[in-house]
Amino acid sequence: MAPLSSRLFKGFTLLSIGGLDVVAPFVRMMILTRLLDIHELGLTAALAATLGTFGQITDLAIHRFVYSTPRSAFAEALASAHALAALRGVVVAAMAIACAPWFGEVFSPDQGWLGFASLAVILLCGSFAHLEPLVVERDYRYGGQLKISLAANGLSLVVLAATAFYTQDHRALLAALLAQAIVAVVVSHMVSSQPYRLKFRSPFFMSAWKFGYPLMINGLGLAILSQADRLMVGAVLGLPALGYYTVAMLAAVVPIGFLFKVLGTVNLAALRNASGDGEQFATRLRLYACMMPLIAAGYAMALLTLLNIAISVAFGSRFAVDAWVLVVLALGAFFKIIRTEPFASLLLHEQKTGTLALTNLSTFVGLAAGTVMALSSRELIYPFLGRLIGEIVGLAVALVLTRSTFHVAVKDFLASIAVSLAIVGAASLALLGTSIDAAPVSRFATMSVFSLLVAGAAGLLLPRLFGAAYNDWRGSTKA
Repeated sequence: MAPLSSRLFKGFTLLSIGGLDVVAPFVRMMILTRLLDIHELGLTAALAATLGTFGQITDLAIHRFVYSTPRSAFAEALASAHALAALRGVVVAAMAIACAPWFGEVFSPDQGWLGFASLAVILLCGSFAHLEPLVVERDYRYGGQLKISLAANGLSLVVLAATAFYTQDHRALLAALLAQAIVAVVVSHMVSSQPYRLKFRSPFFMSAWKFGYPLMINGLGLAILSQADRLMVGAVLGLPALGYYTVAMLAAVVPIGFLFKVLGTVNLAALRNASGDGEQFATRLRLYACMMPLIAAGYAMALLTLLNIAISVAFGSRFAVDAWVLVVLALGAFFKIIRTEPFASLLLHEQKTGTLALTNLSTFVGLAAGTVMALSSRELIYPFLGRLIGEIVGLAVALVLTRSTFHVAVKDFLASIAVSLAIVGAASLALLGTSIDAAPVSRFATMSVFSLLVAGAAGLLLPRLFGAAYNDWRGSTKA
């Protein structure tokens, strides 16, 4: 296979995985919004947030440890990582059972805590997945992950639709998540070439733990960022409010995971492959630093233009948001993207997992601010505003903590932010100046003009940096 064809095929595979990670939650929510009432929808959101919280605060990113070990020790490092993953699964399952009565009392006093306790089975099951399909992404091989995602998400959605139609309550989500976990584990073993082994008595076991435990702090930050706000909304504003909040956040933020899946994977691999050449490494870092704010601006413009249309079509017009919430969501998405990349890829490349954890933990400021505002005014916009505040604080912290390495790219980054934020800010003001329900064609045309400005800025700023960062790639393609 020609080099260009191979790259295109691998790129398509990676895009497909990221696309499934976005499409599956959307389809899941489309099923739930049509078959469950708003109270049960809020309860499913609380269950999903609880599951995500337990998963993230104990996430050791163990496959990244194997990713960074010498290839000669791959088999032993993989077996040690499997052992640590299994041990983690037992611990987190026990935590879920212990905390279930509290979650039940806060979110579902009328239905008990068994639904929250059943999350332990899902967490335990997932801990026995084979890690090889994740590790081989260092060689740009994504086929195994695509097969796992197709099988697990496909069966999960079938189970969800059938169970929700029959029960019309939160048990449908629990059944779907369990099916997804079981299928993902089974298929991960089927597509792996290495035998599945658990090796506790190995120097790599402790090395994996030392690599991963700082990421538990990072996971706490991620949980605060992506799950704790949902738990707060459910506890403070009630399950119906949580239902509306979850739909808006799903539509606005979940697609960002597609960007991170693709760009984060590619950025990390590209920085690692350039680590032996200081000049090329710096040039690639400058490229990513300039590129990410422009991508973030394009995404924010897509939200301002299309979010309410997408929500109304997919979930129903009752979930559409007002203009102020829409602007806050767009700005929050903008800062979330530039706070995460290229900093996450840079810090993972340098194996500074503790620093990465601190950048994510700093977003707790936003959760605290959103909680205080929600308690004082009981309005749904304040949790969204809290997320925006947290992302801005997280960006400032990331810039400070990475200054020793990122200084080579900081000018490109700040210049790109200035241009991108000016366009998004002007578009937001234009949107707030008109009624969100008036003249949709005219509003769409106005937002399209600002989107073209983002594309124009990218055309001016990126080609030169891309040519310098990938001059060897262009040469090999021509050859």
